[in-house]
Amino acid sequence: METSMTDKHTPGPWRAEDHGEVQSHRGRMVTIRDQRNIHVATVDGLDASVRGQELANARLIAAAPELLEALEQLLEERFTPQAGHNEYKLHSMLSETQNLARAAIKATKGNT
Repeated sequence: METSMTDKHTPGPWRAEDHGEVQSHRGRMVTIRDQRNIHVATVDGLDASVRGQELANARLIAAAPELLEALEQLLEERFTPQAGHNEYKLHSMLSETQNLARAAIKATKGNT
């Protein structure tokens, strides 16, 4: 199956649901679901090298839409002086984007 740059991801926000250890050989199982409770992904410890990291990995995946939004806003042309904004307005917009980024980073660490 081929994908293209126009493929869209499932809209966020996403959340990680910890199901604990469901089978001893799989380690912990964590599912990622969207706001409609639609399954997006599953993270488990089937590969022993990631055991103990399942929840942290799932939180990072679940924060992807928020991280993407913060990066997209950061790269928008509206942050350039050429966009006609004064220094105060640029500072205010950058502060908003930094707050988005901080919230996404907190979500990856489980501090929602």
